[in-house]
Amino acid sequence: MKVSPLIFISIVIAYVFGEYLKLIAENHPWRVGVPVALAALIGAALWFLAGRATWVIVTATFILGSVYGLVAGLDARDHDLGDYCKYGAQSQAQLDGCMGHVTTDDIDRLHTPAARFARGETSECGRGSGPYCAEAAKSNAD
Repeated sequence: MKVSPLIFISIVIAYVFGEYLKLIAENHPWRVGVPVALAALIGAALWFLAGRATWVIVTATFILGSVYGLVAGLDARDHDLGDYCKYGAQSQAQLDGCMGHVTTDDIDRLHTPAARFARGETSECGRGSGPYCAEAAKSNAD
């Protein structure tokens, strides 16, 4: 079976785009979720109207890459970012602020107790941890 270069290129671009969307979805899931839903609707319309199978595959690949980015970003938000921010936050405002600007790349670069907690290297809330840490430690133990 011969694979069109356009299909191969679309797979690569969809993966890169999905990784980019993951970083945005970590902090701002609605900024990714709404456009992904719109892209899926447009993709469905193109699928219906398309006369060439290649464009249908390209569109479907792009949508799948977008969905991957959204799902991966939401997963990182629920686990890595949530654990990191819950470790040290002293108030809901601090927790919200942290969730809005910290990324998994930040956590990967740091060697703080909160970063080690988020990566799962420790499950204990250390000195200086906030009141939300116990909740995160309990959910990680389950």
